[in-house]
Amino acid sequence: MNMIKKLTALLMAFIMLFALASCGSKTDDPSDTDETITSYKKEGKARIATVNNGSGLAMTKFDNDKDERAYTYEVTFTDSNDKAAAMLENGEADIATITLDSAAQLYNKTNGGYQILAVCNVINYFIFTLDTKTTSVKDFKGKTVYCAQKDECANALLTYIMTENGMSKDDIKIEYVDTYDELISLVKNGKAENVFAAEPYATKIYEANKKFIAYSLYNGWIDLGDTAPVYACLVAKKDFISSNKDLVTEFLTYYEVAVNFMAMRLEKTLYEIKDKNKYDSIDDAELSITLSNMAYIEGTEMKEHTAVMLEALNKINPDLIGGKIPAEDFYYIP
Repeated sequence: MNMIKKLTALLMAFIMLFALASCGSKTDDPSDTDETITSYKKEGKARIATVNNGSGLAMTKFDNDKDERAYTYEVTFTDSNDKAAAMLENGEADIATITLDSAAQLYNKTNGGYQILAVCNVINYFIFTLDTKTTSVKDFKGKTVYCAQKDECANALLTYIMTENGMSKDDIKIEYVDTYDELISLVKNGKAENVFAAEPYATKIYEANKKFIAYSLYNGWIDLGDTAPVYACLVAKKDFISSNKDLVTEFLTYYEVAVNFMAMRLEKTLYEIKDKNKYDSIDDAELSITLSNMAYIEGTEMKEHTAVMLEALNKINPDLIGGKIPAEDFYYIP
């Protein structure tokens, strides 16, 4: 994100904190009534579907600050990307945080009926390993990596990084187990020396064996070029966007503020995340923020980063993005 935009968002966050403190103070002005305080509320509502992972962490902060905004937002936390995408497609949600491949599929399936509003996550997948000499993806050649969740987008990205480093996609064996509980049990018993995982499970994997070091697919991608590896984005139907431009603008403004609050790791925010996302400790909540790779990228910068990722996914498996790369109107650029 542009540094000026970052500083602007942070400044806005602090201004909002000051404003909230002021609103909470006592005053002798008889006009300072509940009616006055809520007079800025406007008609208009957005139903938001999110996943209880990296993007969900920022949405937790966004949801907790609901009293600050002019429009109404109802946030539903789901346990999978597929459920969030289905809510958006079925009309149960107006905006959703979903993976880039799912967004592209919806766009192609509806002949351009959806747009991405902003990037909300860059890739947050890690290979945890006990080999402390690991510095690149090549160090996993010939090894078995255990995984509990088949994420086609993440697998395609790993394959792309491998092939760009002169490896075959078969140079790393992915061994799937049924559940994360089983995977964590293998880690604790010393039977899984290499583990593929993203938040919210990456924190649990590390907690199961703190001797692990993490190889990040983010770093593997950055080593290949200058763009960010886009993973998840905020998506809405074009019709909803065009009919609710002021609401969409407000939503994006406050979501960006929420992301920046998370980046600051304020104690209050850590407690909010711990309670909402059921982490065992404040340290786990803070580690989860670190491993989530939350981001906020919009406009032409969003398009630049996203287009490169779509090219990579298309090269590995066009079916992942609905058969073809979306056209220019895939991107919401106000």
